[in-house]
Amino acid sequence: MSLRQSEYILPPEVVLYEPSPADIHRGGSPAPEGKPGTRLIFLNTPLTAAEQRDLEALHKAVEKEQVLSKLGDSAFPYWVRTHALRIMQQSKGKYDKAIAMMLTHLELRVKKMPVIETGVLQDLKDGFVYFHGRDRSCRPVVVLRFDRISRFSSDLDRAYKVMFFVFEFAIRYLMVPGRVENWVCIVDLNNSATTLSALRICKDIARLLEEVFCGRNYCTKILHLPWIIRAVASSFIPEDKKAKVEFVATSDIPVAMRKMCEPHQLEQQYGGTAPNVERGQAYPFRFFPHCRSSGSGSPHEPLHSFTDHKFHEGHLWDASQGAKAEWQKGAQQQSLTPGASAALNACIQTRVQPCRTLEHWMEIVNPEEAKRRKESTCKGPDQLKEGTTQEKIHQPKEVASAISEVSTHEAGCVSTSETGWAEKDVSLKALEKASTAEGSFADAFKTESRKAADLAWKNDLDEHDLKPTDYQEPIPEVTLNRSGATTQTCCLFCSASTQVSL
Repeated sequence: MSLRQSEYILPPEVVLYEPSPADIHRGGSPAPEGKPGTRLIFLNTPLTAAEQRDLEALHKAVEKEQVLSKLGDSAFPYWVRTHALRIMQQSKGKYDKAIAMMLTHLELRVKKMPVIETGVLQDLKDGFVYFHGRDRSCRPVVVLRFDRISRFSSDLDRAYKVMFFVFEFAIRYLMVPGRVENWVCIVDLNNSATTLSALRICKDIARLLEEVFCGRNYCTKILHLPWIIRAVASSFIPEDKKAKVEFVATSDIPVAMRKMCEPHQLEQQYGGTAPNVERGQAYPFRFFPHCRSSGSGSPHEPLHSFTDHKFHEGHLWDASQGAKAEWQKGAQQQSLTPGASAALNACIQTRVQPCRTLEHWMEIVNPEEAKRRKESTCKGPDQLKEGTTQEKIHQPKEVASAISEVSTHEAGCVSTSETGWAEKDVSLKALEKASTAEGSFADAFKTESRKAADLAWKNDLDEHDLKPTDYQEPIPEVTLNRSGATTQTCCLFCSASTQVSL
């Protein structure tokens, strides 16, 4: 990507989201035996016995057909390995149809990738299709504006490239396996011209979403469709798809959309408070903090820069022979929910802890960054390099002052033993006060206290080494952030009248 993306593209509330049963299965529970699947979350999570049987049967079908693999090889091709159960669910358990869909992945997805941002940049900005905000389950919202489709009427391949970039962008940067794997779709038909070319593009887009990006769409809201056409269109929607599709009357748009999303996540034209996305302004995509509530305050820094393809790809927990060993090791290095970690521990007799904090998440996803952050908490603000994280900046004033004081003294060796004693006294008093502050800096205080003690004895001082008359320069005054004017003796060599303000 050449353009700077939103700082809220992947915030902590998304990477740590724990999906509800209704987020994992449509309706809150797996489908009964013999019925079409209802799964929405496929990766980094345990599968049902029926789903495992379907995968086993699909492996055998792939081995028998020899269309996608070598003779005697039942492994799924790499490009559909994590999508296999989605494909099975979409094909309603029909293995021949599932294999045909795998070939569709090869023709419409694999052979057309990669799509480079610079090659579709102007079309992305024009906003035929774009992401804008998230719903309360952290699912990103994709908007399809059919009034902007005319430029693609004679160039279907161009429309494909834009669609591929947008949806692959979502899978690579906006999804979190096992937590957020779906999007919400708004189809805006306002001012759209019903031409033959437009209908053809609509049909091809529907095929793309149903076969290549199957299992990703949580629901579709179709807006601004005339009521006469709406009734006819509704009759063509299969019964098992009707739970996903809703035709929304123009007057009902604000109510329908706010049931799903916080107002600040939606454009004004869709019942929200965010500015409308005008032509030429749709990319980079717009994301906002607090998708789960209208809370205030600034969330942590963006996290997408710390993730890689491995994190966003996840694993399908396929228990079939030959597939199990491949994902088991990788699954232990993933950010798992409590339910998923318990299932994995029971399956392979391990001790994988669930990921519920940002610190733990960083240790899993980017150990080098996690180590750097731990080390930085033991440094004073004057030692932190440019580009520090917000965790380092949000130190209580007394904490920052005390740590800065000790770090400064430690950096330059004491010039005389007299100032060494003064520094010892001031540093220890500052740390003693700072150590009572609340927060996550207790370990840092212990470390700095040890530094202060080492500093005090750097010149192997004791109370007989110096006398008050030995001072060659005045003791520097040290001001701390504390309420009220207080004075006390600086060190044990000072007379009662020699005091400094603290």
